[in-house]
Amino acid sequence: MTDPTVSKKETVHPLPCPFCGSRRYSAQRLGGPWSIECVECECLGPTANTIKGAKEAWNRRYGE
Repeated sequence: MTDPTVSKKETVHPLPCPFCGSRRYSAQRLGGPWSIECVECECLGPTANTIKGAKEAWNRRYGE
């Protein structure tokens, strides 16, 4: 039986690149931590220990 109070795993989608507006990105592993990189302008986002964390960091940086 599943616990109804536990939410389903949520997927984090990166926001468009803050520099060029592209929605094309790739997840990069930089010798340990993960980062999101814009495919168009090669803007590199903040690093995190997981891909999900890197996406969340990219989205937080976008709004700054």
